[in-house]
Amino acid sequence: HQNRILNAGFTKFDIWLKWFNFASMIAIKR
Repeated sequence: HQNRILNAGFTKFDIWLKWFNFASMIAIKR
């Protein structure tokens, strides 16, 4: 169970990280 929770949290963090990088690129282009 602990491993599943860890994977779920990592997935959310990965999605947030990708979104953050995308937002950073937009900010730099502006």
